[in-house]
Amino acid sequence: MKKLLLSAIIIALVGSTCFIGCKKGEDDPFFSIKGRDSRLTGEWELVEFAGTHTNTTTETTTTTYSYDGTTLTKVITPGSSDSYTYSFSMTINKDGTVEYLENNIYSYGIYKYEGTDEWYWLDSAKDKTDLVLNVALVCSQGMFHVKQLKSKEMVLISNYIDNANYDGNLDNDKYEYTWTFEKQ
Repeated sequence: MKKLLLSAIIIALVGSTCFIGCKKGEDDPFFSIKGRDSRLTGEWELVEFAGTHTNTTTETTTTTYSYDGTTLTKVITPGSSDSYTYSFSMTINKDGTVEYLENNIYSYGIYKYEGTDEWYWLDSAKDKTDLVLNVALVCSQGMFHVKQLKSKEMVLISNYIDNANYDGNLDNDKYEYTWTFEKQ
């Protein structure tokens, strides 16, 4: 009886370790039958975007972005604001390619960007929490942290600081962005 109880405890501990190890991103599901590559590949549509870019030189300028699935709004403080129709979709393929389509519909014209490029994980094959997507996505530098990757929803974040010196003027830029996608 003691052997049976001890075996059950060992199996429970090993099993719980496996389940805990399955969660990679902060908001990932506790357990998923599909691996991260399998959950990542497929057709994705941008449904929400929010972010802030703060620039500090001699004065501070803050640009705030928001997207509700249809309209992208950009507010510059101090300054102005602008809103326009926006859409972004991409297909992430198992072979390491990504196909994307971005539409910007302004009052003065339509700009469409489409192409095929590459994607890959930045970190180890085990972790898979940081991702490179070479796409024309609003406000992106192409490198993302995967905060959440469910079978039908993905949340990517990008937070970075860029400091430069231009002609003796220190230029400080801080970027904080979050993109939410739904699988089609």
